[in-house]
Order: sequence, then structure tokens, then C-alpha cells
Amino acid sequence: MVNNVTGIILTGGKSSRMGTDKALLKYGSETFVSHSVKKLQELFDEVIIVADNEKKYDLGNVKLIGDIYPGRGPLGGIHAGLVGAKNDWIFVVPCDMPLWEPLLVNDLAMLRFNYDAVVPKINNNLEPLFALYNKSCLPIIENCLVNNFYKVLDLFPIINTKYLIIHNEDIKTKSYIKSFYNVNTPEQLYNFVKANGLKTDIETEKALEILIENTKTNKTHENVFLSDALGRIMNKDIYAPKSLPEAQRSSVDGYAICEDDIEKIRCDGFVKLKVTEEIAAGSLPFYKVSQGLTSNIMTGTTLPVGTKTVIMHEHIKKEGQCIIVKAPVIRGQNIIDIGIDVKEGCKIAEIGNDIGPSLLSILAFNGFSSIPVYPKVKAAIISTGSELILPGEPHNAGKSYNSNLYLVDSMLKKMGVDTFIGKIVPDNAAKIADSIQAFIEKSDIVISLGGVSAGQYDLMQQSFLMLGAEILFSGIAMRPGKSFIAAKKGNKLFLGLSGSPGSAFNNLQLLVKPVIKKMMGCTDFMPHKIKLEMPFDYINKKSYRKIMQAKLYVEKGKLKFEFLDGDSIFKGLTQINLLIDVPPNANLNVGDFIDAYYIEGMVNI
Repeated sequence: MVNNVTGIILTGGKSSRMGTDKALLKYGSETFVSHSVKKLQELFDEVIIVADNEKKYDLGNVKLIGDIYPGRGPLGGIHAGLVGAKNDWIFVVPCDMPLWEPLLVNDLAMLRFNYDAVVPKINNNLEPLFALYNKSCLPIIENCLVNNFYKVLDLFPIINTKYLIIHNEDIKTKSYIKSFYNVNTPEQLYNFVKANGLKTDIETEKALEILIENTKTNKTHENVFLSDALGRIMNKDIYAPKSLPEAQRSSVDGYAICEDDIEKIRCDGFVKLKVTEEIAAGSLPFYKVSQGLTSNIMTGTTLPVGTKTVIMHEHIKKEGQCIIVKAPVIRGQNIIDIGIDVKEGCKIAEIGNDIGPSLLSILAFNGFSSIPVYPKVKAAIISTGSELILPGEPHNAGKSYNSNLYLVDSMLKKMGVDTFIGKIVPDNAAKIADSIQAFIEKSDIVISLGGVSAGQYDLMQQSFLMLGAEILFSGIAMRPGKSFIAAKKGNKLFLGLSGSPGSAFNNLQLLVKPVIKKMMGCTDFMPHKIKLEMPFDYINKKSYRKIMQAKLYVEKGKLKFEFLDGDSIFKGLTQINLLIDVPPNANLNVGDFIDAYYIEGMVNI
């Protein structure tokens, strides 16, 4: 702890080159300003944030003050800090220098005695915004501000200044150089994040693990009618309210026979029975069955009291209002027992079940007209790229139709997702960030298309960071599909897909779909991995993992597949129903087993 010094964070810049407030940019799970506050609190007994908007940086345990002379730049911030500090000395640091080294602050503080300011000097360059100032400077600073002199550098010749000379060897051995790294532009921000622990080119399994860990399911529910429930996900377990059937029923068209008449047939070889009634489907019996009496019943009808067996029409002879039974009769024959379909209290649907035709039939059979389901997932889709146009717009050699939009949108809709489609955004990081921001509140997830590689106009990483999002990872160790970015702000995920249809397709199947399914409430959300025999020899000459698009089919009762990599990607998309996971440098022979992912809902086998 450094005594008699107050830590000051300057946040009053316009952030015009960044396009968003630099103080609120993300450093891991923290913001730039909260990260510096934490480090300053370990050094000083008082920390103050000087801000043009005090409410914006309210961290709860830090004093916030505004400029006394607004619009005077950093010198105005230093002045406000000196006035507001309880200590005689202040140490100032700007919000856009998150990597500053506390040891360097200690070195500065040791030199402060008998001076008005202590400033680092590196190769004859001063760092006035990473420096110590004494309250003895206040009259001079105030005079400068009143007379419209705003340059901090002009202050040092007229006050008693001590310079901390930082030599080249100190820069290397003490890691001092990173203390002066400013983050002023989206590109600098991305380089900063990349150099400080950004996960890149990770394995697909690790990428999916990170995504699933950061995916939240909406725990609320809504009730929908069965007619609207197809494709939705059960939000609660459902139990049978009663046993079905509730009473014994007949499994055939025939005649009900009691115990006494079964015994008479066994002894005498036949019995003559009077038909008391005919019980139609949906009707209940009026008479009970007793010795010498029978009821004509239809399949599925409730049995009369006293019924011990049912004999089919084919095994009797009619004689007026009576029947003659000669065939051997077995007790319990053609009788459906109580609860044989469903026992009261048994679970008929589980939370997380995907509601398909079979489950709908079961629910209807048990009398449910409406059921609790998870809310629909809302996804925003944003396309980026100055070269993109929509189908129907005038086309030239420099433009491309936005086919990926329809690929992603249709796949999400097929899963039951409500989609919002944004306008095509040109290659500008600030405009991309603004477009994403417009959809954050009304969507559960934002999916962007294009701008995720490492080219000059691939700006999605920068845009995510400008929004204050934390980049979870950038790049997957597979091809096609290497270019993929995942970021998070609060509980909202941002997923950036490649502009290449092949890459986007692979990422959709292996990464995006599992995330969406978990958001929907599915319990079975992981990709469906299977093992298949190689039907041919194949050598992967590449040193990276390949996710090969393929067609699965049946030949002579055996599952086989063929790669679609030789065809146009668009031709392949009409046939693909399988992704083959080929390890790097693999030498595969006929009969070897290989991992694959079956893609449901595409081309049938």
C-alpha cells in the first residue's frame, strides 16, 4: 500500500476512434475501468473515477466525480482529481491502459518527495497520463485551464517535475512497456485481446464444451394447445391422470360370457345364450352378464359386469335372439385389462422431450388439450460484407448473392426458432456493432455471417469487442469451419459464422445447433456421432482435421457413404446428410472405422 496517494482513473475521452466507450470494454470478465479500479485498490486507500457521466461507471464502492472545467481534456481530469482527492498526491491512469504494471507505480511513488509531479520518460517520450501529481500543482493547473492552455506537457517546465528514466533493459526485464499500451481503435482492441489469453484454433469438442457451458435455457414456460405443440420442447414432466383403459374392454367384435357359462361349455360342449343388448363403440353396458345371458359387444367397448371371456362372432351360431357357443372357450380371452395402456401416475412425457407426432398422440390419448412448453428461441441473423446483395437485386461481377442467409434462416426455422433478419451491413466495425446492438434486446442469440477470418475487412471480432462482449474463442481446429467466433455479453451469445457456405454449414451442424437445442430446453442436444466402416481407401495429406461433407446411403442392406468434396458446395448441399471426421494425416483403408455425424432433417438415407 502506497501512503498519502489517491488513485485516479480518467474516463472522460470521447472514444471517437473506438466508436464506443473505452472504459466499458471487456478485459476478460471485467471492464477496463473495473480492472484498473481493482488494481488501484490494492495500492491506495482511496480510488476515484473522473467521468463526464458519473452514473455510467457506478461500481458501488468507488468515488465518482465530474470535471470542474468540462471539455478541457486530460488536464481538466487531473485538476478534478486533485481537488476531489483526500490525499496530497494522486496517481493518474487513463481507462484505456489496462495492462499497467503496479511495480512501475511503486517506482514512481518512491521519487515523489520534494517534487510537484513524477513522470515516466521512455526514449525521450513522456507519459503524462501515467504519472503522479501533488496538490501543489493546483494553482498552476487552474491558471492554465482558465487561460485555455490544455496541454499536459506544457505543465512540466513550469512545475518542479521529476522524471523516471526507463531504460531499454527495464522495458524488457520489468515488462514496463505494456503499461503504456493504449487501446484506441477496434483493431488495437482485438490485438490486445489476442495477446492476452484469447483462445484460438481450439478443438471442436472444446469449442462445443465452452459454448454449452455459456448457454442458458429459458426456465419460464407457456401453455400451448396440442395442435400448436409440434416441434416444441416439454417444460415439465407429465404424469397420467388415470389408468387407461379405466375398465376392461373387448379387443374383438364378439359376445361376453360369464364364469358359469364357461364351465357349462367345458362340461357339456356347448351353451345357448340369450343376447340382452348390443353395446356399440362409445356406449356403456346396461346389463350385467350372468348365466344364460350375453351381450353383443364391439371392439374397444367396455365389458359388462360379470364378463370373464369374449368369444368372436366367427365362433358362434345365431338362433333368433340367442347364440349357440360350441368352440372351446378360454378364461380371459380377448379382454383388455385395466391400465394395460397407461397406469395412473406413470410418466408419459419428460421435461426436455422434443414433441413429435408420437408424443402428441400419447398426450391426446391421456386427455391433455394443452401442455407446458419452453418459450421459442428468438435468433437475430446479421449478414456482413460490402460485396453482398439480396436475390433480385442487380448483380455484377463484384457482387455475390447472400445465400448463407437463407441457409441459416431456414435451418433455424426448421428447428422452431423465431428469426429476425437484419439488413446487410458493410465492412465497418462500428456499423456492424450498431446493427448487433439493435437486436440484442429482442433476441436470445445473435448469429452473424461473414467477417470472421483474419483479413483486412474481417471485422466481427472488433465489433463484438466494441459492444463490450467477451470473446470466448476465435477459430476452430478443423476445415471447413475454421473461421468461427463465439462471444458473450451478459447472458447473450454472439456466434460469428464464415461467409463460406461449406464452413458455415459445418459450424451450424456441430456448434450452432447444439447451442440452439439447449436454449430450447432439449436434453438431447449434442451432435449425433456414429461409427461407420470406410467403403474405400482415403489419405488425408493435410496436417489438420477435416470435416468432410458426405452422403450416407444403403447398398445391399449395408450403410455406405461417399464424399461430396469434389462437387460444387451448392450441389453438395442438396445431397448431404453426413459429416465425416477425418483426423490429420490419416491413412484410412477399406473396413477401418471412422467417426461421423448423421445430420437429421436433410436428405433421407
